[in-house]
Amino acid sequence: MKWKQGIVVVTVGLGAMLAACTGEPTRGAEPVTPVAGVTTDATPADRRLAVSLTEWTVAPSRQSIPAGALTIAATNLGQTAHDLVIVRSDAGPKDLPIVDGRGDETKMKVIGRFQEFKSGEKEKQFALDSGRYLLICNLPAHYQQGMAALLVVE
Repeated sequence: MKWKQGIVVVTVGLGAMLAACTGEPTRGAEPVTPVAGVTTDATPADRRLAVSLTEWTVAPSRQSIPAGALTIAATNLGQTAHDLVIVRSDAGPKDLPIVDGRGDETKMKVIGRFQEFKSGEKEKQFALDSGRYLLICNLPAHYQQGMAALLVVE
């Protein structure tokens, strides 16, 4: 009789383990709410954009992406600090108005930014509608040195 109880315990335990491995939510579990600026490695490739910053370039991994939720991974590969500002604009990469050595953000539609950082990678999530965007480093004189790239969201 004890061996039958042991089989039941093992069977129930295996069933619970298999259910946990299916990726299906557990009944009664609360959904996981994403934290702003935090991503997982499960971000699909078409929802991720890598942007490299060096002296004096901004280089996105692609020139166009689909509209919607997007993870941008900004990597500073340069020797100096850079920032990354996402601007919705029909202007060309060299055509933004300048004030005090920076693109005039009062005349731009700033969607988001990565604050100045010296090295490494930072990730943030954005929701982008269809349109034209510029990715710029807007530290003094950096934009003027050519640190801008066009991004088309389709």
